[in-house]
Amino acid sequence: MMTGDGRGRGAGVVVPGGPRRFDDRGSAVIEAALVSPIVLILLLAVFDYGLLFRDYLTMGDAVGDATRAGAVQGNRPAFIDDGSGNQVGVTADFVIASTMRQGLVGLPIESITGIVVFRAGGPALGSPLEQVPDVCKNGSSSVGAACNYYNARDAFEAVAAGDGSFFQCTGGSGSACGWPPGTREDGPSVMDIDYLGVYLEIDRSFVTGIVGDEQNLEYAAIQRLEPGRLDDV
Repeated sequence: MMTGDGRGRGAGVVVPGGPRRFDDRGSAVIEAALVSPIVLILLLAVFDYGLLFRDYLTMGDAVGDATRAGAVQGNRPAFIDDGSGNQVGVTADFVIASTMRQGLVGLPIESITGIVVFRAGGPALGSPLEQVPDVCKNGSSSVGAACNYYNARDAFEAVAAGDGSFFQCTGGSGSACGWPPGTREDGPSVMDIDYLGVYLEIDRSFVTGIVGDEQNLEYAAIQRLEPGRLDDV
């Protein structure tokens, strides 16, 4: 038997498209309350890791440019204006630090910890990071490991002041004495040419703190020195 208004619509039937029941609206609010914090955390994590990845790319460009500049300079001095119109000679390590500072201008200087310039080997000896001497990564120049460690803040301040002596081995002492720039081999045969390695480390602080307080980043590059005067062999 048909009940209702006589037009085939039952009195107890919910009409499709009609108003939602109150319990449906309450479920949606609860679901949103549960999902929203997770979505927010994911967004903040993506934001932090995006900045981290940007800084890593910046490091790579700066280290690559500095390594090429140091390889071109080799064991020869470069000349800069001392601010009084006089040309003074500076070593390849000064050029490396100067080039690196220009490439890292977008990073806070307090996050840049150490710079290492080291004598590396060919690709057969491992990746650039694998070839960085541990003693220099830990903050000490070493003659035995042929590597120079520079505190980044001190090195960049010396570059800004045009202080080339900071990057020289004078009297057998100084950060540059582990592998003095003037002793690097660029011949006389091709097999005698040194490989130059440059390493950079930064401690990157996260902005939101969702994924931690900070992340340590490392990057290294290796390039063979530009050849000087070579023999026929």
